[in-house]
Amino acid sequence: MNQPPDFGPVAVLTLIFGYAFAPQIAAVVAPYVLIMVAAVAGSAMRLGQIGATPRGGSFWLVFYSTLIAMCFTVPLAAYSASKLTGISETGLYGFVSFGLGYIGDQWPRVIRFVGGLIKSGLELVVKKGGSE
Repeated sequence: MNQPPDFGPVAVLTLIFGYAFAPQIAAVVAPYVLIMVAAVAGSAMRLGQIGATPRGGSFWLVFYSTLIAMCFTVPLAAYSASKLTGISETGLYGFVSFGLGYIGDQWPRVIRFVGGLIKSGLELVVKKGGSE
């Protein structure tokens, strides 16, 4: 049975890098290049919203955002792909790394938001359990 060709970003980058490197090396390098480029694009959007930063501040924001994206994109994409049907893990790399790069230095705000969601969910469970 014929399968449709894969035109995902990782597959296309693997094909492109396959012309410059060995196919085995291209298969390893392509996902990381995609993650890095998407994270830099996300942190560049964050920089555009922040405006003027002190000298070197822009570099460190992009550096830390990209580093965080390089570390956490694959686990978050794997978890998301396991919960969503019909989406491959490699297809989510660009979106997840862009989002992580876009969050940038706003992690305390994101953690407070998620903590608030968990707290309100626990309060709802406690109220529901207490009323019965």
